[in-house]
Amino acid sequence: MVESTLSPEQSTISKWSSNLMVLNRVGIHLRAAQMIRECVKPFRSAAKLIKKGYEADCRSILEMLGLGAEFGEILTVSIEGDDATSAYQEIVKLFDNQFYED
Repeated sequence: MVESTLSPEQSTISKWSSNLMVLNRVGIHLRAAQMIRECVKPFRSAAKLIKKGYEADCRSILEMLGLGAEFGEILTVSIEGDDATSAYQEIVKLFDNQFYED
């Protein structure tokens, strides 16, 4: 289940931001962080996860692990760039499917 408040801004660069709940039982651990990194790798957009004011670049496994995101917590995903819509859709798929773990 994804709680989403999409807010694309009109310009040549798209911006997406929404809240996603961590639904897999073990939270954002090494395997999940690696899946997020691989998910955003083909995109040019900047993607980050935010938890209680702390930001993690989705291209950095260590930064994502540093969030300590556990089951049931809400993270904000923020993506900005010319292909932000596609990157956003792929990240939402991972969260919706519980990182294909449960």
